[in-house]
Amino acid sequence: MKIFIPVAAILALGACGSQDEALPEPEQAESVVPADVTEAHPPPHREEFAAAWAEACLEAEPVGKALCKSKGLGEPGFTCDFGLGEDEYRRHNAELELAGESWALVDPENACNVE
Repeated sequence: MKIFIPVAAILALGACGSQDEALPEPEQAESVVPADVTEAHPPPHREEFAAAWAEACLEAEPVGKALCKSKGLGEPGFTCDFGLGEDEYRRHNAELELAGESWALVDPENACNVE
């Protein structure tokens, strides 16, 4: 009986470890890109948002901090949270879109009206 247990264990390990059979190759899926997909733009940096802000809001305080995020998959433009002057918090938000080769505020009248 003592010999039977090691022999059975060796046979079991030998059966589990055999992988001589080749695994089937995964099928290559064709890459399909919808026709209406346009090239994605990276989010604007603080400097780009600050330039758009300064151009649209002439009398407002300059932007101190800004963080822009995509509005979502398939949606054009970005939503930016920002702080003015020396404020360490991003208390305000505005939407930004690409206008030609530069960024512009979507609704400057409302965006520039910060308290």
